[in-house]
Amino acid sequence: MNCTLKPTPSRRFTQKSALTIALILGIAAQQSNARPLGIDVSSYQGSGVNWSSVKSAGRSFAWAKATEGMTINDSTFAGNESRAKAAGVIMGAYHFAHPESNGAGSEENHFWSVAGPYIKADGKTLMPMLDFEVFSGHVGATSYSDWANQFNNALVADARAANVKITPFLYTSSCHACNFNGSVAGWNADLANYNGESSQTGSPWNVCTSCEVWGSGVWDAWQYTDSASVSGVSGGVDADVINGSVSTYTATTDATWHSWSSLGGGFSANIASCSWGTDRIDLIGVSPGGSLYHKYWNGSSWNPSGTSWELLPFGSGWHGDVGAVSWGSGRIDFFVQGADNHCYHGWYVSGSGWGGMEDRGGIFANTIGFGAASWASGRLDVFGVGSNSNLYHMYYSSGWSGWENLGGIVSQTPAAVSWGANRVDTFVINTSNHCEHKWWDGVQWSTYEDLGGTFAEYGLGASSMSYREIDVFGVGVDSASSVYDLRYNGGWGSWANRGASGTSTPSATSWAAGRIDTFVRGTDNACWHNYFN
Repeated sequence: MNCTLKPTPSRRFTQKSALTIALILGIAAQQSNARPLGIDVSSYQGSGVNWSSVKSAGRSFAWAKATEGMTINDSTFAGNESRAKAAGVIMGAYHFAHPESNGAGSEENHFWSVAGPYIKADGKTLMPMLDFEVFSGHVGATSYSDWANQFNNALVADARAANVKITPFLYTSSCHACNFNGSVAGWNADLANYNGESSQTGSPWNVCTSCEVWGSGVWDAWQYTDSASVSGVSGGVDADVINGSVSTYTATTDATWHSWSSLGGGFSANIASCSWGTDRIDLIGVSPGGSLYHKYWNGSSWNPSGTSWELLPFGSGWHGDVGAVSWGSGRIDFFVQGADNHCYHGWYVSGSGWGGMEDRGGIFANTIGFGAASWASGRLDVFGVGSNSNLYHMYYSSGWSGWENLGGIVSQTPAAVSWGANRVDTFVINTSNHCEHKWWDGVQWSTYEDLGGTFAEYGLGASSMSYREIDVFGVGVDSASSVYDLRYNGGWGSWANRGASGTSTPSATSWAAGRIDTFVRGTDNACWHNYFN
């Protein structure tokens, strides 16, 4: 069978079969089909689709074209989305790709700008679909698989930032699936094959079985004809069937925050957190007596125990907020103020144990601590507030730099984080008690950017759970002293209340994409923990 694709607004394959006409007869019988039936539409069907009639005809789901390439927006998309959902049809959006002309990220940005407002965890949204029909080049990618993965990964990230969990569909023909490899198997398979087989008992894999990159016989959706007659639609329309339940492919709420729980201990300031790998978290804090205590998560339990901590071999006399970071597996670096208000550096190396403390100098504001970040193995960036209230920065890369003055008028402990190579973002509280943001882009430092919020007498924490993503945490001035979170994913969101009653600078770390753990001292001076996944 020749599965040739034709990129037209109707998303049609050129295969024709007289047998497909028989497959769409018996509308009443469709309502009790074991496999759910649907359609996909675009401006080709016009703006007059009667979605109540479509629903009554036994079509429980649909996709509507939103965008194509970088410049085309389907004029019927918004109306189709809103009217279909109102009629009870589970509705998705799709993008027609032009990999031969544009990079995947650029096309995904275009798609999200149009379809994003309709991709919701509302129980009415079908997971979106990437329509891949053009195979004459792949700009900015090593292969068609790489291009599709770039697009869908960016789409998942945009949805996650909107608190929506999706696994996009990748649409192609059964035979054109040979243009992809197994790396796309994580996406839902939407295959076109007009082979005349029953939508209820057939399969799109009666041909080109060497192209089954999702696995032998695997498919999630099947476009089984391009000429279905469906009540409510003028003329023939693409018809689809889902291999399972529509609910399996309905967008849901993405990761969520859980409940705060106590990890015990007693602290005079923050509890610093860092992670050197999957399922690993290390915490370090200063006790009221000036000693340093440590606890770690190994993937199954907190150690030494759920509420106990181990005393680190560094004596006493330490104060202020600790900054901690890891630049590689089995490595922790932390920074804390000594009695002379200098910055001191300690570390842990797996197999060797704890080391330090080395005096890194500086004269820092009393009781205010440090933020630390790492953007590469063997790289450390440390930030502190000088006695003149300016922000200071020092870095390590085969040797320590001196302290550089980054200006500003800073009142509390800074936060620092990196989301990619040669990138550092730092966050401080200014004299208006707002959060301010300054970043290094690989060439120069930015000016300070005011991100708003109103914060108490504690500093900020920050983490990154994926490329170009940041979460910033601070304790608000509301009566409950709640922890607030501000998220960046290509743009800043709004400050969100995450609960708790914080009495210190919060800290945060991430050990996997989609995972954040945050820590704050509670009113009982113990360490309190919450997580997002």
